[in-house]
Amino acid sequence: MTYFIDGLKIIFPIFFIMALGYFARKRKIIDEGFIEGATSLVFYFALPISLFNDITKEESLKMNPIYVAYGMATLLASFLIALAIGKIFIKDDRKLTAFVHAAFRGNFVYIGFPIIRGIMGNLAPSSSVPIIMFVVSFQNILGVGLLTYYHGGKMNFKKLFLQILKNPMTLACIFGFLARAVSYRPEGFIGETMGMLSKLSTPLALILIGGSLNFQGIRENVATIFSAVFIKEILLSAIFIPLGVLIGFNREELIVLYVFYAVPSALNTFLFAKKMGSDHELTSQIISVGYTFSILSFPLGIAILSELGII
Repeated sequence: MTYFIDGLKIIFPIFFIMALGYFARKRKIIDEGFIEGATSLVFYFALPISLFNDITKEESLKMNPIYVAYGMATLLASFLIALAIGKIFIKDDRKLTAFVHAAFRGNFVYIGFPIIRGIMGNLAPSSSVPIIMFVVSFQNILGVGLLTYYHGGKMNFKKLFLQILKNPMTLACIFGFLARAVSYRPEGFIGETMGMLSKLSTPLALILIGGSLNFQGIRENVATIFSAVFIKEILLSAIFIPLGVLIGFNREELIVLYVFYAVPSALNTFLFAKKMGSDHELTSQIISVGYTFSILSFPLGIAILSELGII
C-alpha cells in the first residue's frame, strides 16, 4: 500500500494539471485555436529544448545496442499483438486500424517524460534518448504503414524518413550529442532562455492534453475501448518488463521501458486517423479513457515493480 501511495504522489500532479486543462476547455477559458497554437509551440520549441538540455547536462550518456534492439523488437511485437487481438472481434477496417494504432502507440514524450522525472528526479535519464531516437521513430513507421495498408494509400519511405529526420525531437537528440562531443553547455542568457522554455514544456503539454480529451459516445464502443486501453497500459508491460529483467537491464532502463509500454495512447493517433481514413472518433474515445484509467494503472504498476524490487 505504501508503494501505491508513493505512485499516486508521482502521478497525481501530472493528472491534476491535465484535469485543469480539461475543465479550462469546458469553461471556454481555452479553445481549439489556443490548443493548436500552443501545441505547435510545445512540439517545435519547448520539448526539443528540454530534451537538448537534458542530454547536455547528463553526466554519462551510453547507447546500449541490446537495449535499443529490445525496444524495437518489443514495439513490433506490441503491434502484432494488438493486430492479432483486433482481428478476432473487429471486422470494420476503420475501427480495426483505430484500435491497433491506439493500442500500441503511446504518448512517451508528452506523458512519459514527466512520469520518468517524477520517479527518478528532474533530469530525464540517458536511457530515454535511444527510445526517442529509434523506437519512437519506429512507431511512426508502423503507424503510417498500418493506415496506408488498410486505407489504400502508397508508402513513401523517402518522405517518411525525411519526416522522422526533421522531427524536432530527433533534431534535439542529434544536436544534443553534437554539443556533448564539443563539451558545449548553454550558459549565460542563452542558457537562461532555454531553461525557461524547458520549464514551460511539461505543464503546458499536460494542459493541452487535458483540453483535448473527449468522452462523448463512449457507450457505443465500450468493449473495443477498454480492450485497447488494457493492451496499452497493462498487457504490454506485464509481458515485456519480466523479459527485460531476465535479459539484465538496469533499473533506469527498466523504468524507461515500463513507462514507454504503459503510457496512454498518443494524441497524434487521432490526427493520423482523421487524415488517413481511420475511425477518428473511436481513437479519440480510446485516448480519453486511457488517460483517465492511467491515473490508477500507473501507481499500481509502480507499486508492483517497487514491491518486486525491479525499480
